[in-house]
Amino acid sequence: MLRSIRTSPVALAFGILACAASGQLLAAEAMGQPQRAPQLQQWSAAPSTWYRPAPARAESQLRAQSDLAQSNADSTQSNAERLGRISPEVETVVAPLAYTFTPISPCRQYNTTSPVNPLPQGVNRTITMVGLAPCNIPASAVALSANITVFNIIGASGNGVFKLDTISPPASAWINYPATESQRANAGIVALNAIGQIVVQVAQGAGQIDFVVDVNGYYSATTLEAIVNADGSFARGIHATGSLLIAGFLGSYEVDFDRDVTPCFWVATLGNSGGGNPTHGTIVTAARAGNVNGVFVETRNVGGTLTNLGFVLHLTCTP
Repeated sequence: MLRSIRTSPVALAFGILACAASGQLLAAEAMGQPQRAPQLQQWSAAPSTWYRPAPARAESQLRAQSDLAQSNADSTQSNAERLGRISPEVETVVAPLAYTFTPISPCRQYNTTSPVNPLPQGVNRTITMVGLAPCNIPASAVALSANITVFNIIGASGNGVFKLDTISPPASAWINYPATESQRANAGIVALNAIGQIVVQVAQGAGQIDFVVDVNGYYSATTLEAIVNADGSFARGIHATGSLLIAGFLGSYEVDFDRDVTPCFWVATLGNSGGGNPTHGTIVTAARAGNVNGVFVETRNVGGTLTNLGFVLHLTCTP
């Protein structure tokens, strides 16, 4: 899940070294002990931005930097301890990815009483939350701001747990309630899977429940990127799902993303996914015909001939 921003390991290590060199160790002490973030999904106080954890590769790179900073900090800490000062803890920084929040009028997207369809004990139910009336949440949504209420709790033989997740069976508890409860609700940010769905289950020993999902807004990815190799293979990206070299054509590519890119604008540049200097030439982009999630890219060498060349594609989108 998401981690809150913590003290930068590199900045902290250099701060400690500077303090040790100048003898101003009290400044390091004044920095205080950083708080550990709970391993829970969080969102910012401002309703305009929601955060997800950075991709695993970004975290691994930052962790490597953190290990180096920790080694430097450890050697400095021994000097500080001799003087009666303990350096603050060094922790890993995880860079967030930003999402744009779009508010909507409160809307009941799902209701097990209309039509009648209660959720039985232990049954996994997958629910599509995008592209459907009455809320008409767009397919670009990656999460919802929602309030979920369980009621008509029947036949519970013990304390109940209403679970919600993007996988089946769901692993995360959304609502906990005693067997004697008649109704209980919880509000927060509900993540969606890649095709705009959630998975729910009730665990109360026996019986069934009804529940409703009321939505008041959604979050969409607004920054998308892809790095594509000359042979059309996908190197890496943000919200990119793949790429290919169009069969039978040199320098002609399709890059696909996990959302509708028609409300986006894009820019591309020639470049290599690894190291070294890229081949010079020209690159143009256009909407991919027949695919709202795709972008067409064409590359040419300096002589104007269609040539297979690696490139970087960046998209900025409205919600």
